[in-house]
Amino acid sequence: MNATLLWPAVSSCAVFVGWRLLKGGSIPRRGLGVYLAGMSLVSGLMLGAGYSGGEMLLTAGPENVPASTSSNALPSSLDGKVLASAGQKLFLKNCAHCHGADARGDEGPDLHNLDWTDEQIATRIRNGKKGQMTAFAGKLSADEIKEVIVYLRSLK
Repeated sequence: MNATLLWPAVSSCAVFVGWRLLKGGSIPRRGLGVYLAGMSLVSGLMLGAGYSGGEMLLTAGPENVPASTSSNALPSSLDGKVLASAGQKLFLKNCAHCHGADARGDEGPDLHNLDWTDEQIATRIRNGKKGQMTAFAGKLSADEIKEVIVYLRSLK
């Protein structure tokens, strides 16, 4: 467990306790203990839910990623479903604001039934298109781009 994941709870506790001290002048000892216990519980729940101070951790950890994710082999149907699910989460986080949550297009084009090759799609995701689409080369790994492509291929 990474201690840096607790900063939202710790900073919230410090802010609220400090505000209470400034406004009320004091906090009863029992009240402070109850408050700190509550904040500890909340921080534990935040960690359990994958909260890291601003966004949910949507990608699977290395221990949960199927072995075929990093290979160039075609995924089995079960692996394909896992990859498509991971790709959908990445799409919703990074692409849906322009292409719509259903990928039918909004500011960006409809992504159903693409006639591009996987490499053409990967290149567009990595490099973007000047004035039209953000480049995701620094944000998405090659495996994450593959997951997004698997998701896009699953759209009907």
